Amino acid sequence: MYPTAVKGTTLGNRNACSCRRVKAKSVLCHGTCLLLKAKVDGKPLVTGKTWTGFANSEEDYADDFVGQSMQPFRIEEEAKKIPDTNFIVSGRFKAHAVRDGNLITGQQQYSALAVARLVIAALGYSVCRRWQKSERFLCNISQS
Repeated sequence: MYPTAVKGTTLGNRNACSCRRVKAKSVLCHGTCLLLKAKVDGKPLVTGKTWTGFANSEEDYADDFVGQSMQPFRIEEEAKKIPDTNFIVSGRFKAHAVRDGNLITGQQQYSALAVARLVIAALGYSVCRRWQKSERFLCNISQS
């Protein structure tokens, strides 16, 4: 994944271009490495944004578990080198998701539900606590 997403920025730039046209764009865990090189109008997509991704503490844990370095770089380290952006993390392997405009990011796999809820909200829906007549679990915010 890393060589495709970072060394060749085509995938990251395709991701960046579509970010302007959609209500919600989400990336989770190591997928956030796409944001390290993605640019819009020559500036990093994450300029002026608060976002998250796999934390150094989680990389350290994974490396220690297998006894070697697993990844060619650390997302948190690289993200903090980008000027005018705010990369934040929560506790190791704790659910953590961030929405800044239409960009929604999750720290790691345990953040998937939090990311999904933010995407649902960004699309103008909320998760209903009770089933509606249509038995849909999504409702217009005005109905919830």
